[in-house]
Amino acid sequence: MRGIHLKLISTVVVAGLVPLLLGLASLNFFGRKLFLSQRGDLFQTAAEYTAEGLGDGLLGQSEELVGWVSLSPLAGQLARQNDRVKGSLDAEQIQDVERAWASARIEDPLVHAMLTHEMVESLNRFRLLDSLLEELLVTDRVGRIVAGTNKSSDFWQADETWWTRASTLPPAEAWIGGIDYDDSAGVYAISVAIPIHNSGGFEGVLKAVINASPLLNSIAPPWKDHGPVREIVKEDGEVLARLDRGGVNPLDARFGSIPEGLNGSTVWETEEGERVLIGYAQVACTKWLPVQGVLSEVRPMVVVVHQPLNVVMAPLNHLLARVSMAGVTMVAVFGLIGFYVASRKLVRPIGTLRAAAREIAETANLDLGKDVREDLGSRRRAEERLAAVERIQTGDELQVLAKDFGLMSRRVLDYHEQMEREISCKTEEIQQDLIMARHFQEALLPEFIPPVPSKTTGEHFQLNFSHVYKPALSVSGDFFDVHNLGESTAGVFIADVMGHGARSALVTAILYTMLQGLEQKVQDPARLLELINQRFSSIAVRTDEMLFVTAFYMLLDTRTGTMHYASAGHPAPLVVSRSKHSVRPLLNEGEFGSGLGLQPDGQYTFRSAPLVDGDSIVLFTDGVTEAMSPQGEEFGEERLSEILLNAIDRGGESDLTQVVVAELHSFMNTELAQDDICIVSAEIRAVE
Repeated sequence: MRGIHLKLISTVVVAGLVPLLLGLASLNFFGRKLFLSQRGDLFQTAAEYTAEGLGDGLLGQSEELVGWVSLSPLAGQLARQNDRVKGSLDAEQIQDVERAWASARIEDPLVHAMLTHEMVESLNRFRLLDSLLEELLVTDRVGRIVAGTNKSSDFWQADETWWTRASTLPPAEAWIGGIDYDDSAGVYAISVAIPIHNSGGFEGVLKAVINASPLLNSIAPPWKDHGPVREIVKEDGEVLARLDRGGVNPLDARFGSIPEGLNGSTVWETEEGERVLIGYAQVACTKWLPVQGVLSEVRPMVVVVHQPLNVVMAPLNHLLARVSMAGVTMVAVFGLIGFYVASRKLVRPIGTLRAAAREIAETANLDLGKDVREDLGSRRRAEERLAAVERIQTGDELQVLAKDFGLMSRRVLDYHEQMEREISCKTEEIQQDLIMARHFQEALLPEFIPPVPSKTTGEHFQLNFSHVYKPALSVSGDFFDVHNLGESTAGVFIADVMGHGARSALVTAILYTMLQGLEQKVQDPARLLELINQRFSSIAVRTDEMLFVTAFYMLLDTRTGTMHYASAGHPAPLVVSRSKHSVRPLLNEGEFGSGLGLQPDGQYTFRSAPLVDGDSIVLFTDGVTEAMSPQGEEFGEERLSEILLNAIDRGGESDLTQVVVAELHSFMNTELAQDDICIVSAEIRAVE
């Protein structure tokens, strides 16, 4: 009874604790996942909202600027300015002007001319209409500043990124930069550059410096207080600005490099090693975006919304701790109560039922080779246990269960005896059918392959064949055929049906029938494979079965000294050359074609090669190359090539197929292969 008590204790523990642990584990896993997903969706929504707001604001500003450039007299004024100042400065003049410009004051003639130009009035009027505009400046067609609302940091702007990008844009397009500190405007700003075109073509570039703080402050977060942090980050991880209700705060910090193409929420590890939950979205990430006729390019910026993971998960962790404490207490209390009741009312009857079930299970061994005396002993012990079960008197459902168990067990014993007789008869019948199927399949294969041609008069070559055929089971899914197609030509066909056993063996019989009807009529190997594929595919479609076959067919003409061949997904035959002391595949990568039955309209390639005296062509199925050693190593085509090369090194007239099979059995350490093995060798000899 000790074992039953232990099982009862285990059952109570398992019945109580395991569901609790599984429930807690599920709540921990799925709850965390759901909670993290929901919080991540919130962060992602905030990131997308901020990125979209920033993008819309930038594109709106670009649209206004492009519209103003198109409607204002700026293009005409700039064209007249360009006509007055023709030509360009050389490098030395540029350096001189740059040096003078850097230290020049507003009242200096060079700067004063730029700030009092006729275009400045137009710039100032437009700047007053938009509170976000901090600075406007205009360059001519070669990059020199000709007008501005403030003194810029440089006179020559043609080497600036914004100028080079904008100068190549067509009319009504704009280039938008990222968030940077603008020295001349003295604010964290976003630059927008627009090409200025007149009827005469490109005249110059307008650069607008937009104050980033009011634009970003207008994008309010979806939470009130103590929410996650919103930051504008470059792709290399440099934090450009932090957004909160107090404004835009520039930071000298790094968040961590953002891999290209990421978009969504995830758990992230910063460069300081802190795990955070983030949502991130790119702001018009280097795409060209059409907005009401304006095409704008934005430098890559990423909006990142993040919060430390331990802060995010704190509410869920607190809930899990309380649920775990309550669950363990309840399991302990109810487990003790259940164990007390079950020990008194169930242990002894269950022990009797358990012993009876074990004895009946011993009789259910369907080993047909079991000793008859052993079988009778098991049955007698089962009868004794059943008698004990029938004597159980508990006056409750357990007594009814014992009675039903006794009736069921006696029927099981009767069914068992009947099943053994029927299985014995069916097994013998199946064995007879498999033996007949194997004999039938062996009758389809050539037992002896005579040389081709049998008479060598007028021939250049003679072919000597050998083969090995070893099914993994009683019947095989491998098939080969060698036919004499006239006095000087031999046709060699080898195939491997998917799987092995009776199902595959039936397919080989179908292939044999198809081959016999076509081989004498079709002299093109590729065409023969196409016809077999069409017929085989039509059969496979009607049977609704997934069937396919790899096959290889070749014609060897001893009179012309050529071979013609085509492949349907079959492993490439190996050409063993004694004269060149080499072993090479007959096909290269990509020349194998598709298996029969995969594509009803499959096409196969016709190929030719010369016959060479002393060469041997070895055809095989994948049961050779995919054979496994006891250590799980694959035989492989490279090992097969080495064995064939060693065979020709030893000289003599050794049968290559027998050499390969002997090495294969040694490699597998058994003669029972897991897959069918088929090898066919054709040796080419010149006729003297």
